[in-house]
Amino acid sequence: MKYILSLLVFVLMFGSAYAQRNLPACLGTNTLQWNFCNGTATWPNGQSYIGEWKNGQADGQGTLIYGDGPFKGGKYIGQFSNNIQSGRGTYTVANGDKYVGEWKDGKINGQGTYTFADGEKYVGAYKDGKRDGKGTNTYRNGDIYVGEWKDGKYNGQGTYTFANGEKYVGAYKDGKRDGKGTNNYRNGDIYVGEWKDGKANGQGIVTYADGKKYVGGFKDDNFHMQGTEYASNGSITRQGIWTNGFLTTSAPVPQVTASSAQPINSERDRLTAEFAAEIKKREELERQLSESNKRKKILSELDSLLRR
Repeated sequence: MKYILSLLVFVLMFGSAYAQRNLPACLGTNTLQWNFCNGTATWPNGQSYIGEWKNGQADGQGTLIYGDGPFKGGKYIGQFSNNIQSGRGTYTVANGDKYVGEWKDGKINGQGTYTFADGEKYVGAYKDGKRDGKGTNTYRNGDIYVGEWKDGKYNGQGTYTFANGEKYVGAYKDGKRDGKGTNNYRNGDIYVGEWKDGKANGQGIVTYADGKKYVGGFKDDNFHMQGTEYASNGSITRQGIWTNGFLTTSAPVPQVTASSAQPINSERDRLTAEFAAEIKKREELERQLSESNKRKKILSELDSLLRR
């Protein structure tokens, strides 16, 4: 382990050699003539840049302190290319928020960690300043989302674990549950099935904590269309057409035998197995993200030590 850490330190020191160049001081006041030197420039709005210059532009390692405007009071310390943030850098907002990670074309792009002043924290991928790709968001109330993002919203597969013990594993679209997913409620109830616009919509199965079940259609979290209720012993209690949670057209309840229950049980088992596989896939995603975040934390801590 000591060997690995020593190797990482060497790599970081070597990789940061460019950022630690001992350049001469820039001469004169015309920044357009500054080239391969260290200099400080201040603008009328109070903004200032301290760092390396190349061909009259901020280029290399530097510090940008924002002046008047929407970013007033903010500070960026990191890499620049052609006057804009590009590479690795740390941005501290006036309100206490802090981002540490990768930049491209003046925007947050790549892997990074954004820590909010109120305690919320996001670790993962960004694109053009928005969360995009795989990432983990820990909210101030203890809720945690691990999964895929697009344009700053949950999109794709993800796992949302509530602080109260409730947990959803499945598909998202534009920040809402949409597609196939499983929700384990804090009271022990479990829903496995289809979702749309954040609610149970389509076909699904509800298994209650006491063993009772409902298999059938849903609309906006209510039983809807064809559906069947089962007692904890597997016998049918009610079946027919449902409308917004109410049984409006009842169908005869047949005498349950092993042979008559088999088709229903087979379909139910198929759905259960399908969503169990989905849960396993999401757990593997969580594991991979966790390992990736641990590696990034070690590299970040080593980088911080070298900058002292």
